[in-house]
Amino acid sequence: MKTCGYIFLNKEKYTYEFLKNSEFFILHIDLPEDESSEEFREIKELKRRTVQ
Repeated sequence: MKTCGYIFLNKEKYTYEFLKNSEFFILHIDLPEDESSEEFREIKELKRRTVQ
């Protein structure tokens, strides 16, 4: 399993799988500024499903 590009302050790597075509786990990806964009809706939905 590849790991997220997020690194903790103690230099440990985050151990969750990262989002396809990204080097970061879904919860570490910033939402786009345009709240009406498809990308915003997709990322928000993935974040919601991840924390449930």
